[in-house]
Amino acid sequence: MSFQTVQYVPPSRKDSIQQKEVIRIFAVAHEQQAWGQDKLTNHWCLYLQTSGDTSVCVDMSPSHTYPSTRLPGGSKGILVVSELADTTIPKNATKVTEIQPLQELRVQHIIDALTEAGHDRYEFDHDGVGCRLWVSSTLALLQTNGYGDSGQIQEAQAAIRKLWPDETSLELDAGAFF
Repeated sequence: MSFQTVQYVPPSRKDSIQQKEVIRIFAVAHEQQAWGQDKLTNHWCLYLQTSGDTSVCVDMSPSHTYPSTRLPGGSKGILVVSELADTTIPKNATKVTEIQPLQELRVQHIIDALTEAGHDRYEFDHDGVGCRLWVSSTLALLQTNGYGDSGQIQEAQAAIRKLWPDETSLELDAGAFF
């Protein structure tokens, strides 16, 4: 079985998910989690709001089964695109930054931009850490494509460099595109 860099959840709804209009983009930090022996980090991902109470989560997560080709002991990431009903952002979010789209966007526009730029080909380090670098790089791509407000994207990138809710400085973790 070949490695699939993008997975839709549920797979049967892929076409429907792709056609959803994006009315707002959120960069979201989840609850703190252990990293290494004595560090903490937040898992970050993007939520594409598609209606008043629905969204699509765009989450680069480590596979833990397909070995990294660039980072010793690491694993390839999987870009999980999940349809969420009855929620725009998770209740356990510790930091939410909002980005207003600058043009009419569908989920497919964003996923196509990511895959065309190789943002679906990402690897995590041996601790399974690297999502913050991926989200920050992805936001830069959205800015380059004119998909989101530059000031709001820069605010989100600054927030990614902090541990939440502590608001303490946290250097970007190691991940790598392949």
